[in-house]
Amino acid sequence: MTLSFDDIQYMNQNFEGQIFDRKSIGILTHPNDLAELMTAFGNNKFVSEDFGGIILIGIKDDGEFEEFETKQGHEELIMNVAQQNIYPPMTPSFEVVTKDEKNVYAITIPKMTTTPYSLKTRDGFVYKKRVGSTIRDALFEELESLKKDNDGTESKEHGIERNFPSSSDQPFIKITVIPMDANRQLINFDKENTTWLKSNEPKHAHVRTRTLKQNEIHYESRTVPSPDSDWFVLNQNGEFSGIEFIRLVQDSIVHLGRQVVFIQSVLHYIREVYSKFKYSGRISVKLEFNRVQGRDFMNTDLGDKFHWTEKKFMINPIPIKRIVSLDSLNIDSLVTSILVEICRACDWTIDESEVHTYLEGLANRVSF
Repeated sequence: MTLSFDDIQYMNQNFEGQIFDRKSIGILTHPNDLAELMTAFGNNKFVSEDFGGIILIGIKDDGEFEEFETKQGHEELIMNVAQQNIYPPMTPSFEVVTKDEKNVYAITIPKMTTTPYSLKTRDGFVYKKRVGSTIRDALFEELESLKKDNDGTESKEHGIERNFPSSSDQPFIKITVIPMDANRQLINFDKENTTWLKSNEPKHAHVRTRTLKQNEIHYESRTVPSPDSDWFVLNQNGEFSGIEFIRLVQDSIVHLGRQVVFIQSVLHYIREVYSKFKYSGRISVKLEFNRVQGRDFMNTDLGDKFHWTEKKFMINPIPIKRIVSLDSLNIDSLVTSILVEICRACDWTIDESEVHTYLEGLANRVSF
C-alpha cells in the first residue's frame, strides 16, 4: 500500500478505531507495546479491508505532528519487532511519508490467514484482539473463530485429505491447492482426460501408480500404505492435496532443498492441470510442515553442498498459506516468499537476495 500525505491527514482527522491508530515516536522505545498493537491489528480477520490495520508513528494523541529525524535503523527496529516478538512472524509494510518537514512512519499490518497472530511473552503466547480503539485479550470463543477459515477452503482441505494414511509423528510436508473461484465441477474424468491425467504428475514426487477412484485420481508411491509412502489426490472440483513423508538421511537431517523442489514440482503440475481445464482464477495454497529437519543454507557455494552449513533447524510444526491469482502466478516468487517465511520461523537472519541465489542453485540441478 502506498500512502500520500493527504491520506495521512485524512486518517489523522478521524478518531482512532478498529483499523487505525497513531502513536508518538516514543513507542519505538517500547517494543512490547508496538508488538501488542501489531498483533491486535493482525487478528482483524473479519474487517472488510484487505489489511488488518494501519499504524501512524510520529503523531501525538491529540493529532499534532511531531518533529523527529528519520533514521534507517527505525525501519529495522520495527521489522525486528514484527519478526521476533510476534508468532507467526509478521512482515508489515513500512513507508516514510514526508511533507513540509513533517515525517510520519506508516506501517500497514497484514491480516491473518489461517493462524492468529500471538504476542511472545515470558509466560508464553498471548492472543490480542482489536475492539474499537482498544486492545484486549482474545476470549476462547473468539480465538476459535479466528482459527476457522472464512473463505470456505478449510472444509475442502479436510475433505480431500481424508484418503491419506495417518502421519502420526513422522516428519512430513503437505500441500493443498484449492481453486477458490470455481463454483462448479472443474474436471470431467472421461477417458481422454483420465488418460492425460494419468500420464502427467508432479515430476519430483516419486509417483509410481495412478488410479482413478470414482471422481478422484490418486497418485501413490506404493500400491499399499507404508510409512514412507507419498500420496496425491486430485478430485473433480480441481482440489489437489499431496503429502510427502520425509525419509530421514544424513544423520536424521533432511535437505531444505528437497522440500523446495517438492513444492515447486506440485505448483508447476497444478498450473498445468488448471490451464488444461481453462481455470485462471484465484488459488489457495496451504503448506504444512511437521518435524521437518534440515540445515541452514549458504550462498557462496552452489556445488554439492550448497545448502549445508552447521546450523541445524527443525520446523515443528508451521502452517503457511497464500492466496494468489493463477493467471499471474509467478512460481519462483511464491516459493521465495514461502522460503523466507520458513527461514524466519527458524529465527534465521535472511533476505530475499540470499533466497534468490539459493533457488538459482537449485534450478541448475533440477529441471521441470
